Amino acid sequence: MVEVVITAVIFLIAAAGIMATTTMLRPKVTQSSSETRCLYAAKYILATFRTSIDATIWNDNSNPLKPSGTHTIVYNADSNTSCTINYYVVDDSSKARNIYMNVSWPN
Repeated sequence: MVEVVITAVIFLIAAAGIMATTTMLRPKVTQSSSETRCLYAAKYILATFRTSIDATIWNDNSNPLKPSGTHTIVYNADSNTSCTINYYVVDDSSKARNIYMNVSWPN
């Protein structure tokens, strides 16, 4: 009889430990999900730049790929997390343009 009680207590302690561990991981998963949405938003912005690669509008001021300083976009990933996407475009010697992008969010 004593062995059954001891086994039940050990099982309950192990089950409580597993439950505590999984419930503590939940906030981290939510934060990671928001950060992933921010990164996908930046990827979407890069994908939209493909339509701006056109010889007829290459040097227009309305072209988002025209080198003109840093551009900032604030994206709300969810009700608790917003991220800032900064990018700038630089001409190189081969008349190509390099895009430098930084995605940041509060920790």
